[in-house]
Amino acid sequence: MKYYFKQRDPEVFNRNNAATVNSVLRRSIDEFKVEREAWSQRGSGRVVEVVLEAFVNVAQYQPFRGGRYMPLPKKLQNKKAIINVQNRDNQCLRLALRAALFPPKDGMNVSWPSRYPTEDGLNFTGIDFPVSQINKLEKQNPHLAINVFGWEKERVIVDRLSEKEGSLPRINLMLIQNNEKSHYTFVRRLNALLYDQSRHNSS
Repeated sequence: MKYYFKQRDPEVFNRNNAATVNSVLRRSIDEFKVEREAWSQRGSGRVVEVVLEAFVNVAQYQPFRGGRYMPLPKKLQNKKAIINVQNRDNQCLRLALRAALFPPKDGMNVSWPSRYPTEDGLNFTGIDFPVSQINKLEKQNPHLAINVFGWEKERVIVDRLSEKEGSLPRINLMLIQNNEKSHYTFVRRLNALLYDQSRHNSS
């Protein structure tokens, strides 16, 4: 009889990292061996004679990358919970982080890039703009713990939660998307952002 083994979950990794690729392949082989043994034990006298074929399906993962300024959807604007810096380049993530780390003391014109320092002390070495490498950015900046929220069907969704220690203050960002375009903004009032959904869930 023929039997088909299938890996349950896909693996996401950088194809340029040979050590990671080898580790993923070895882990997949080990999982196959475990499943093969379990299959053999489910029936009396079952023995695997030969593996006829093995297929590796590969797909390129293209995460959303923050880019040029985009206006907020009307419902998000009305919440008055977000600072949307009007960048003219692809560095919206950096400007959103500056809005979080260096709020203007007078609270005025917070959407102007000129209200924030150009020397921010952030380490963006090896990170290209527009940015989708939040994990790498966190590792290079130990003081950063970044949560990312999204906006889908006029509701807030969670795109990413930082796994750093809980005592480190979180910077909450909102990634808004329009077709293939996306843009990072800073959530300065998380309670206001989630108010409608929290009220709905508690009723």
